[in-house]
Amino acid sequence: MLADLYLKEGHINKAATIYSMGDEKDLIHAYEIYLSNHMLNKAKNILDRLISSYQDDKVRTIALEGFDTFKDPNLLNFASKSQNPSIKAKAFYELGNYYLSQGDKNTALKDYVSVVLLTPDKQDVYKNAVIKAAKILISMHAYEDASCLLDKLNMSSLSNQDAYYVKSLKRRLPVCKNKNLLNGGNQ
Repeated sequence: MLADLYLKEGHINKAATIYSMGDEKDLIHAYEIYLSNHMLNKAKNILDRLISSYQDDKVRTIALEGFDTFKDPNLLNFASKSQNPSIKAKAFYELGNYYLSQGDKNTALKDYVSVVLLTPDKQDVYKNAVIKAAKILISMHAYEDASCLLDKLNMSSLSNQDAYYVKSLKRRLPVCKNKNLLNGGNQ
């Protein structure tokens, strides 16, 4: 293929331009070329084209990873519609982080709770979402809800540092009386 020849000869722009006229696989290749060569505007344009044309988890994963570069929450919203629970949970977690950094605690809390409902408790994203959601609830004076949420953590699976931190949070909170809070998160 001509694009491969251009790439071998070091004509990156020409190769990427040809790839950008192809199918999903070629568009992904063009995106990767632009991204690795710090041509971010061109990479974002290709990513937007991929998103508008392809709805599969390969593109949703690229969008999730692309958020780190482009800081566009629309990429995370797109990734959050994945059928893959792991991609979906990571997207909601990053959305939570994004909205928390923007000062929108309510939306961040909603996204962290989505992670809790979607993810098995053995994953780091689950633990991190529980802790961040509990901290938001504490800041909102929803102490019992924070306590119930922290009760969902499997303390034996936490690192010593995380276990110590969770115990220090729980010491300041009332005992959880609503054991069924967010029951869908621990299946």
